[in-house]
Parts: sequence; structure tokens; C-alpha cells
Amino acid sequence: MSFKPLGDRVIIKRIEAKGVTDGGIIIPDIAKEKMSEGEIVQIGTGKIQEDGSVRPLDVKVGDKILFGKFSGTDVKLEGEELLILHEGDIFGRLENGVFKPLGDRVIIKRIEARGITDGGIIIPDIAKEKMSEGEIVQIGTGKIQEDGSIRPLDVKIGIGAKILFSKFAGTDVKLAGEDLLILHEEDIFGVLANAS
Repeated sequence: MSFKPLGDRVIIKRIEAKGVTDGGIIIPDIAKEKMSEGEIVQIGTGKIQEDGSVRPLDVKVGDKILFGKFSGTDVKLEGEELLILHEGDIFGRLENGVFKPLGDRVIIKRIEARGITDGGIIIPDIAKEKMSEGEIVQIGTGKIQEDGSIRPLDVKIGIGAKILFSKFAGTDVKLAGEDLLILHEEDIFGVLANAS
């Protein structure tokens, strides 16, 4: 490829959306949702720090990654549809079929809203409010600082911790058939005291 991204930018080739639903319905190309999973085909030289030094990227060519649905810029290079995005837009990478969050990202499983009111009225799933309470199922390696060092996540933020988080924060994802949410550490308000 004759194009080389600069700084902390990476070039991604999206992994194609399935053309058939689980029920066997064929999905036309125009109706396919753009996938937020891809493979890195090029990386920049690294993140330029305040002091002018360059921090190498945490990802490499060939990594399978997940990124935000609306992240990056779609481009056509040498006849191929690609996506250019910053390393910070990458949620994590798939390693041997297991998703590993990057940086200060945390994966949580929402604690489900109750399906019945205190008065006994059943609430349909579509009317349930998304809860801002969850349980951490994966954590990233830590927040990358300006000097390139990694600050570990708060000691209270560990796998299994029950947390409260900002209602509109994060990105909903489906991993291994499970509906989960990817957040930044800063979106977590705190850990519930009686959680084990």
C-alpha cells in the first residue's frame, strides 16, 4: 500500500457483515450494517507526546480489533474500502477469540431492570429503562499517560465489581453472544459498597 498513516492513526479493513440472517433471510448489501470489527492493515509511527518523544502504538498490523460504530473516516485506497482511525478509537483486540480491552476501557454486563413495578404491573422489555448499574467482566491494562507510561485502573475496579456508571456512557456490543457495554474508567461513578 502506498499510503502510510501518521502519528497514532491506523488503517482498518472492516470484517464483512454476514449476508444472511440466522433465520436464512438474505440481506442486500445496501441494508447491511457497517461492522465495528476489523483487521489492522497499516499503523502510524506512534503517538507523539508533549515532550516530542514518540510512544509506540499498543496495536500492530494483523490485529483483529473492535472500534466505535461511528469512529474514523471511510476512505478508498487503491480500490479498497478502508477506515482510518486513531488508536484511542479502538476498544480492544481479539486474541485467540477472546476480547481484550485496551487502555482504560472496562467491559460490563448491565444488571437487568426489574420486569414488574412495585404495584405488580408487568413492564415489557421495550419499555424498560436501561440501567446504569452493572458488573465488570473485563478490564483494560490501564490509562496511557502523556509520558507514555501506563497508570493502572483504580484498585476498586476489578472483575466482578458491581458499579454505577453514567447512564448515556459507553458503547453497546455483543461479544460471544452476550450483550455488554464498553466504558472508559472515567464513566464509572463508583463501586457499590456491598458488592463482593
